[in-house]
Amino acid sequence: MKTVVVKISGALDNARAFIDDVELFFDGGVAQQNRPAGEHGLTWFVRGTPGTQYAIEITDPQEARFKHEGTIDASTKDAGLKWFTVGA
Repeated sequence: MKTVVVKISGALDNARAFIDDVELFFDGGVAQQNRPAGEHGLTWFVRGTPGTQYAIEITDPQEARFKHEGTIDASTKDAGLKWFTVGA
């Protein structure tokens, strides 16, 4: 098991993120979840004012590092999926 650390930033109205369909609970824009070795999926859903920029990233473990930067469009929503691997 390794601790996966996810950070989210931006002036968002609402943001939710999940690893393998288990919701992350953010404190100060940071959430952690223990995951076993193997492939996992990070999904996110955000809402905000059009033009709002945001970022979501996996900062640990090193082999899973990822960063997505997005901008909310006229729909006021954005979402994404990232497959990542946790090593043994």
